[in-house]
Amino acid sequence: MRVLAYLLFLAALVGLVWWLPVLWELALAGAIGGAYWAFFAASGGAEEEEPGSEG
Repeated sequence: MRVLAYLLFLAALVGLVWWLPVLWELALAGAIGGAYWAFFAASGGAEEEEPGSEG
């Protein structure tokens, strides 16, 4: 599911750069950050929380 979200994000970045080519660096940074989020970031599930973190 994250791969699909990443591809949609890339499509939005491509559309932004197509419209305003001067923002290509922002799109590059967004693509790198999105790749990190999609493929390398932790899922953030309950098993990764610290034991005493709830209320």
